[in-house]
Amino acid sequence: MSAQCSIAGGLFALLICVTSVVAADRIALLPFADPNSTELGKVMFEQFAREQLVKRGFEVIGADSLGNVLRNLRVRNTATPIESEVHAIGDSLNAQFILTGTIHSFTLDSTFSEVSVCARLLRAGDSKIVWDNCVSLSGSGEEALISKPVHDSYRKMAKSATKKLFATLRLKARPQRTFVSDLMVAGREKKELIACSPIAVIPPVDESEVAFAGEMVGNFLVTSLVRRGFNVIDPGRVRNVMLQCEDLRHGQSVNTVSKMLADSLGVTLVVTGTISKLTEARSAMLGSSPEAAIELRMIDPRRNIVVWASHVERSGDSRKGLFETGVVHSPAVLALDMIEDAVDGLRVVRRKFDQPLN
Repeated sequence: MSAQCSIAGGLFALLICVTSVVAADRIALLPFADPNSTELGKVMFEQFAREQLVKRGFEVIGADSLGNVLRNLRVRNTATPIESEVHAIGDSLNAQFILTGTIHSFTLDSTFSEVSVCARLLRAGDSKIVWDNCVSLSGSGEEALISKPVHDSYRKMAKSATKKLFATLRLKARPQRTFVSDLMVAGREKKELIACSPIAVIPPVDESEVAFAGEMVGNFLVTSLVRRGFNVIDPGRVRNVMLQCEDLRHGQSVNTVSKMLADSLGVTLVVTGTISKLTEARSAMLGSSPEAAIELRMIDPRRNIVVWASHVERSGDSRKGLFETGVVHSPAVLALDMIEDAVDGLRVVRRKFDQPLN
């Protein structure tokens, strides 16, 4: 792997590395996590992910060797391994990269099919996110009420989703020339620029009826922010801090966790929120669609204030056209579209790598 690094000076120092992946890089493909415990899906997605990586010229470490290391290190959470686990896996297997994946939904029946999967490539040496992507597909009813199912088997659906998932992973990445350095917000008298590098994502509080929606939307947020050009801290490093403060499920406030993220990881902004509504998948045959309501906010942990907030509410038929075209019957597809729209709506300042920040 080659890297070109430059230091941007000013109010704070930010080390930005532009990476390009070359053949012969060794990748540890961790077992895909599946909160819904679908063993069949885990096997399929790992198989197709391995095929996609090999096609791109990567050397994927054997499953047996990886399994022995994971057992010896007692790594149980393969979706968001903490920083020390990433380093240990890399050192034990002489791997330059660690690939993690999560299957958020994998459903197939006669009237509706849905798949939602996310993957993230980490640099083993420093847990830096090199590549990140999420894909949500609906196998039927996506285009119109009378449309026929696109996929008629789990295998076809998994293969299609995995191919689309890795479509953005290039053997040689184009050099990234700019990064998001500041968030532009409306102040009382004038617009204010707020430093936003690096930022961390805390999975939103989940009040929906969809199982594990908080983890899913949290991954959607990371992917959308990385795609937009934000410097996002790896979720495994965030999880490690949350474990140290007993995480939000054991009485810790978001402000407390945010302050610890700022102190330990240098985070300038924390993104979180609440999923107040996300209904289950709806059958195209019945003509119904899911509904979602998500509140997002960005917190400045140093000043303990909310610098940006957005409430997004939408139903699957909100973009309905003639003959039901545009109707979304998948809650995962609906949620991903909403997150991408919200992130795209952020007003930001982009700077070149060698441009001073003062």
